[in-house]
Amino acid sequence: MDLRKDFEQLLAHLVSTRLGPLGFERKGLTLHRGRRGYVETFNFQGSRYNVRNARCEYFLNVGVAFPDLSRAAIAFLKSGNGLLDRHRNRTVSLVDHSPDVAWATRADSLVTGAPGSWVFEPGAEIGAPAESIAGTVLSASLALEPFATRMRWRAAPVRGGSVVLRSVANFASRFRVSR
Repeated sequence: MDLRKDFEQLLAHLVSTRLGPLGFERKGLTLHRGRRGYVETFNFQGSRYNVRNARCEYFLNVGVAFPDLSRAAIAFLKSGNGLLDRHRNRTVSLVDHSPDVAWATRADSLVTGAPGSWVFEPGAEIGAPAESIAGTVLSASLALEPFATRMRWRAAPVRGGSVVLRSVANFASRFRVSR
């Protein structure tokens, strides 16, 4: 018995039956869906204490990516996001491992009443939490829309600033004296 593989099969089943018709795609433990102006990312992060045949726990990281923004704008957005622990360290690894994700947090901090994690143990029905997972992903998707709008506005000065700097550099290059 491999609880990790069982969880991946559960995600594949959810995407093929319930989430796929809504536009979700899956790659490993990550679900994503393109929206107007951004991409939603839902990554199931396994606990470092998972043992494939004894007990597995998964946390849901939720993120937003902006494919049309510059790397500078994404770096600016990443500078102030995610959950912080008592030592002021970010606790959500999604922003660190994906260069495109500009903002991320845990689903339970975004959706009221969402479980903090899902635990799978031998003998437990692996399909039982499927509705909980699908419901949490869909609720988080609804909650992401206003965050995505605010993040895009927050990145506007970076985009505008690079346009202004580029214009000034082009203007200055016209007046350089050739030697």
